[in-house]
Amino acid sequence: MKKEYNDNNGKYTIYIEKEILTMNVVVDECKNKEEILNEINKVADEYNIENVKVGDHTETIFGNRKEDYQINRYVVSNPKKNIKDYSHEKVSEGSAKLYIRITNEATKNIDNMTYVDNDEVNEYLNKDNAIIGFIKYKENIIGTFIIDDACLESFCLRKEYRGKKLALNALYYIMNLSNSEGIYLFCSTRNEVAMNLYKKAGFQLSVENKTNKFYILR
Repeated sequence: MKKEYNDNNGKYTIYIEKEILTMNVVVDECKNKEEILNEINKVADEYNIENVKVGDHTETIFGNRKEDYQINRYVVSNPKKNIKDYSHEKVSEGSAKLYIRITNEATKNIDNMTYVDNDEVNEYLNKDNAIIGFIKYKENIIGTFIIDDACLESFCLRKEYRGKKLALNALYYIMNLSNSEGIYLFCSTRNEVAMNLYKKAGFQLSVENKTNKFYILR
């Protein structure tokens, strides 16, 4: 669940992960620091949130707090590899709950705003050039993904299919679904397994990267 703000106080997004009592906040523009912090704490209290991580692109707002993790942008030229035995199924309104369950179970302990809900699913179901779906290997659903034109928004494997050398080819297959010559994504430094996978696929830290560092508020 997320709340987006663009008002006299600034432009920022609050990502609420009720299942693990965690909230991540991304500040894109700050006009009134105290009012933004007040709203963050108000929302945290409303949902009984225990852990709050707040980040911005400039570090001027929260740089005096303890740093927790950061999210970096990675890019790669689309390799367009020939991948066999993999397929995908687009999410529909009828399969949305299954998508949410699989994704949230697979990303439960990853603190990088990967939790999804109906609002996010509906956003991509109705978005042009975006595909939200299940990734399959020999007709078995092994994970989920969202690719929005050139951006790989989300990709995860179910726990029972990890360690079976399926992830890299699944990633290549999903990238093939994009018509873009290049693919980019954002990955948390806490997710070392994902970072290693993306590097194997040729992703490199973007030279235009705007590191988003997150600091502990609660």
